[in-house]
Amino acid sequence: MKTAIRLLLAFAAILVFSVSCNKENNDLQPKQKSSFASNHNNKIFAGENHGNLFAAGKFNSFLANINAQYLFANNTGNYNFSGGTPGEGGDQPPGQGTGSFTANGVTHPLIFGAYYNYYDGWFDLFMINKIPSGPDNEFIDVSGIMFELISNSVNEITSGTYYYSESEDPFTFPYANVALNANTANEEYFDLIDGSLSIINSGSSYTISFEGVLDNGGTVTGNFTGQLADFSDDPEPTPSYNMTASINGSSWSAQYASAYIYEYDGYIIINGSNDLNEGIYITLDISSVSAGAQLTIDNGGVIGAYYTDGVNYYYTDFYAYVNISAYNSSTVSGTFGFEAEDYYSGDIVTITNGAFSNVPIYSN
Repeated sequence: MKTAIRLLLAFAAILVFSVSCNKENNDLQPKQKSSFASNHNNKIFAGENHGNLFAAGKFNSFLANINAQYLFANNTGNYNFSGGTPGEGGDQPPGQGTGSFTANGVTHPLIFGAYYNYYDGWFDLFMINKIPSGPDNEFIDVSGIMFELISNSVNEITSGTYYYSESEDPFTFPYANVALNANTANEEYFDLIDGSLSIINSGSSYTISFEGVLDNGGTVTGNFTGQLADFSDDPEPTPSYNMTASINGSSWSAQYASAYIYEYDGYIIINGSNDLNEGIYITLDISSVSAGAQLTIDNGGVIGAYYTDGVNYYYTDFYAYVNISAYNSSTVSGTFGFEAEDYYSGDIVTITNGAFSNVPIYSN
């Protein structure tokens, strides 16, 4: 019996991994954070899938990106930015301010700033020497600086001092880039390899100063005071699902939860995970699942699995239950508990007080 369960669990784990990868575009899947080591491929300014917008010194990818410019216009009242004049909105476009920066001994003005919020503490912030000139014109001879920073708030860029670091901790920036004379024959781009960024957020305006060391051995210093235009997409709605449990007496909760039905194989997998790389998988015989069903290993084919750190896996050996309180074509709710064993070390984990509610269901 134990051998059969192990084989089934191994097969189920592979399927769950495969489905999770294939559904990476689903809104319920966790967002991928950028990291310095990955060249920032996952954080994409303005929310558009245009590739490596600011990574590897490609500051001008945003400047020449027509979709991002349209997004800016749509998010700020459909202004016409041609010539820096207001359109039907009747007001000057937000994001204007005053300041300057000096890079490699040459000083440039800063008159426009904006940010993009990823709603997970990560922000892209940039300041440039020109007001966006409209979707029909490419930015010519643009100079400026951008920061990918981490706030301690998912809603705003918090006042404080941010330091260059690859730790991905709050009040750090793992990436920053200086653009000089973008979209000209003399364009240059430099990454910061050290530095600090001071921000005072008064709500209606920002006071920003910065200094740093560039990857060519030069330095950059600067300041900006004024508004920041908000390029952000609307935040994703708060999920209505929930999955919690006690693991060896310690509270655990999932930030992401979903259920997958494998009709051909005849089972459903309910799974939850969090950003600490801990997760629970529950496999059930789909023919036994209905509202009010009380399922066990022998009656319903209950198999529970727990993993931690993405390395140590614990599988149901002899005790597991799932009570289904609600079930329809869209969601499933219930309670659960099981004991699981690491077959390599023999360690046991006990899962108690498990509960899941309104977990969305997908089918293959």
